[in-house]
Amino acid sequence: MSTRGFFLRYASRRALDADHAAYFTHGGMLVAVDRAEVPEPNCRVELRIEAPEGPSFRIGGRTGHHVPGRGLMVSFDDDEPDRDALDAFIESGAFREALQREPATFDPPQTGTYDPIGGEEDPFDSPVEDDEDGPTTDPAFSVPSDLFEEATPLDLRAEPGPGEVVDNLPPLAADPAPPAVGDDDDGSALHPDVVGLPRARRRPAPSADRPPTVIRAARGGEKYHVAVIKLFQIADYVDGYPRFFTDAELDVDHAEHDLTRGQIVLLRLTLPGHNVFEMWSVVESSSAKRFTLRVMDNDEVYRRACLYPDSVAAKARLQREARGDIESTPTQILLFSEERSPDTDEKMPIRRRLARMSMDEKINLALSGNREERMALATDSNKAVHHYLLKNAKITLDEIAFMARLPALNPDVLDKIAENPAYTQNPSVTKALVFNPRTPVRTAIRLLDRLPRNELVNLSKRMSMNQRLVMAAKNKLFKVK
Repeated sequence: MSTRGFFLRYASRRALDADHAAYFTHGGMLVAVDRAEVPEPNCRVELRIEAPEGPSFRIGGRTGHHVPGRGLMVSFDDDEPDRDALDAFIESGAFREALQREPATFDPPQTGTYDPIGGEEDPFDSPVEDDEDGPTTDPAFSVPSDLFEEATPLDLRAEPGPGEVVDNLPPLAADPAPPAVGDDDDGSALHPDVVGLPRARRRPAPSADRPPTVIRAARGGEKYHVAVIKLFQIADYVDGYPRFFTDAELDVDHAEHDLTRGQIVLLRLTLPGHNVFEMWSVVESSSAKRFTLRVMDNDEVYRRACLYPDSVAAKARLQREARGDIESTPTQILLFSEERSPDTDEKMPIRRRLARMSMDEKINLALSGNREERMALATDSNKAVHHYLLKNAKITLDEIAFMARLPALNPDVLDKIAENPAYTQNPSVTKALVFNPRTPVRTAIRLLDRLPRNELVNLSKRMSMNQRLVMAAKNKLFKVK
């Protein structure tokens, strides 16, 4: 299979520095490409990173899973010389000085595909010639059509005000089509004010005044604030906090507060019917009489809070509120400080700890965690974390065999395990990979040579397994005879 090429052309040093800290140093990158350009999992790729007014770096890797609305996960190969060169370039004094002098802009990189087979020839400088039938398109260069629309000029850094509706925004790269009005994933009707909003984020791009914010839970021994917002009317919740549904941000009017930007806040949202939604947030902005909290938009608690107005009880209460059957009560806001016990995290079950962690914290835990933490991360629903478990120096062969049996493991990680001779020489690992339904069929067939005859006989009788794999096992048995 030929190598695919993806390029990231940076016009902003701030964007390059932020992506280097968030992705490159952890051995991977999310590339915003059109779904039509996404290759098969575990496909060889080359990522070309072009620095602003600087050199370009070519890093080899393999494709991972596709994240709807964000892009394609690419995992870098180990011992790539250009990775060290990129690190040195980012940390160089010239780059840091130019970064300080750069205007306060945070433009996302231009993203597209190219054919890396052409050697050092730059596909961006190659002219596109016309043939007799008219202009042709260069097959070595394509740009996702939904990333660079020219129909409507758009300032991604313009932040919508409270209650303002933004209708002319283009969809994100590879974002699925918005659901039909009134339809949810399970076919249930949504409240008209929250239809489709949790799936279509319209948060403005980061800038110098609004850098990327890390949202995490408070650690043991760390002080944090608790914001309790108690609402007595569903209509006040839907109409009073529109940005909570669209941007995962909640504006709180509070005359007496001492919050500053970046502080950790535990948001406790109490809605009618004893419905309490508790989620970690961070102070996005703060003024004299108002502060804005931002929560993780991929948090399951946040999603349930957005969909609460669609529940049967909430709809019935909305009707009673409209008729005036329920007395109007103003929203109550309470703000106080707490401190987590130093041993809180140690005593908390590992599953609850993982539910409170951000992506960066899970990656760090996968690289340095103990056996219990590694095994819990192997079953974590975020499959992007599974790649980093193999890079943990403390991982044992027994853990590899355990991971190879997991149907929930990332198929790309199963492929990586199968490519390592140190793992596949173990009969338990090989058997687990072959019988795992998530292992790619071509990989499982390749490992049949390492299975003993009794396991081949067992596999040939498995009607629930992939039939291509079963037929390959039968053919091997026939050849042995």
